[in-house]
Amino acid sequence: MIEPRWTPHNQKWSISIYSGSKRVKTFWSSKPGAAGKREVLRKYNDYMNGTDTSITVAAEWSRYLDSLHARMCPEAMRNVVSISNHHILPKCGKRKLTSMRLTDWQQVINGCKKLDGGQLSKKTLRTIRATIVQFLKYCEMDGIDVPSGSALSAPKNAPTVGKEIIPLDAVARLFDDSEPFSDDFFIHLFRFMCVTGLRPGEAIGLQYGDYSNGWISVVRSVNRLCRITPGKNDNAHRHIKLADVAVKEIEKQIEMTADLNSPWIFPNFNGSVAIQGTVYEHWKRIAAQLGCPNTCLYSFRHTFISMAAVDLPQPMLKAIVGHSVDFDTYGVYAHMSDYQIEQAANILNEKLAVSAPDARKQQTANAPNARK
Repeated sequence: MIEPRWTPHNQKWSISIYSGSKRVKTFWSSKPGAAGKREVLRKYNDYMNGTDTSITVAAEWSRYLDSLHARMCPEAMRNVVSISNHHILPKCGKRKLTSMRLTDWQQVINGCKKLDGGQLSKKTLRTIRATIVQFLKYCEMDGIDVPSGSALSAPKNAPTVGKEIIPLDAVARLFDDSEPFSDDFFIHLFRFMCVTGLRPGEAIGLQYGDYSNGWISVVRSVNRLCRITPGKNDNAHRHIKLADVAVKEIEKQIEMTADLNSPWIFPNFNGSVAIQGTVYEHWKRIAAQLGCPNTCLYSFRHTFISMAAVDLPQPMLKAIVGHSVDFDTYGVYAHMSDYQIEQAANILNEKLAVSAPDARKQQTANAPNARK
């Protein structure tokens, strides 16, 4: 049982709560004797039982973060802590938690800005909103009377920031074996991502057991810290029939790295799992030569979706790229048969059939005579 501590130098009773070595909150009473002990114990018990109306947002948020440490991966935890330190606690950390109305929480979201004062994207604001909603749910479970956060929303006028896609002429050059970068160690990975739409971590996470007879099974992802995860969402696990051009690149990759004896199809130089940061450094050098320096590894995914969306029905496309499916709790992929997935591959074959050098020859043939 916790006991109050008498502090002689300020003549007060106190009880402190710690999270590891960090002091979260201290309760005080200046009443002497047993009356002071009872008062500080009452304050402590009210806090622990969630009935203390003097609890600040910062104090309860600290308890919330402690609860997340045990059940959240380090990367996600780092994001929550960043949101806490940059957008939540500076605005309302000192306020009494029970005084925060729903409109106050909405104002916190509306007032979120970048460190340089610029506007945050709608996606980032939705993440902040989701973090606040989860915090309020935690408060409810902790017995504190707080409003439900379900009505909170990201500002409608927030900018939507998309990933820059790779221009089609750059895509053609990427597949051209006469280009100086065609011998880059990760060239087949870049080409493969461009014609499959896999997320970077999903492509890096492919193992030999996931590939057979032109089909791949996406069952894992490797994040930026090289930690293996099950994927981004419930639809991330999927079985895909590859288009011929994707099969060609994966077979070239397997031949190129055969001597490494690696379980990974797209490994690092020594056969270990590839590091996203290293892969990105290679892409930055190639992207500069292609004239699209502002693109990133996710640009391959968005480029593929841009190309395939013209010809593939939306349910097929969502199933191939593993997107979440709004308004369908069962998900589209659960209803996709192997035959339908093969149909999608046939459509992509027609879309991606022209090799890069042939495409460039065709462009030259169609050019005005004055340029010949």
